[in-house]
Amino acid sequence: MRAASLFLLTAVCFGCASKRNEPAKKSNDTAQLQVQADTLQTKNDSASAMVVDSAVKEIKTNQSPTKPLFKPQFSPGPAALVYKTKRSYNNLVPVMLSDDKKTIVSYPHPKDVTAQSAPTELHSGYLLDNRGIGPNVAFLNMTYVQYAGLKNTPSTEYLFENILDNDPLVEMCNCGNKKAFDNTVEQLNQLIDNNALLTSCKPIK
Repeated sequence: MRAASLFLLTAVCFGCASKRNEPAKKSNDTAQLQVQADTLQTKNDSASAMVVDSAVKEIKTNQSPTKPLFKPQFSPGPAALVYKTKRSYNNLVPVMLSDDKKTIVSYPHPKDVTAQSAPTELHSGYLLDNRGIGPNVAFLNMTYVQYAGLKNTPSTEYLFENILDNDPLVEMCNCGNKKAFDNTVEQLNQLIDNNALLTSCKPIK
């Protein structure tokens, strides 16, 4: 009887261990196994109790508390702008258009463009702006490397002729002051993964 009990409990423990990636069942498994271990200790079935107790410790070790979602702080300071585009324009230079999209109102000097100007990639195709764009952004048919290599500051007429897409955005939102983040990329990805980006941040487009 004792051997059969040990075999049954060992099978239960191995079954629990094989499901360590099922968070919803971990707490129930832990509680049930703890009861079994206490019962076996009472019956002086120490060998079986040790097996069950080992499984309890393994489950507890693999349990990690869920981090609370970051709450954006909309205080004065540089804004964390998160956006998504229709296609990949990650390496292309952005310029800002007027509301009627007929003129360029803002564009960078070639010396101000570096590799760090490109946006930071986030989960699910979202991007974190590092350039200072807005809802009226357009992307040139020029990479950051090509633009930085220009010897002279281009005219707005030249840049306008080289616009690849003047309506590239699918979404854009303001996620508050960048300085309020402890780890900007990690905390933004947490919002994205939990479908909380558009409810926690302020939609712009």
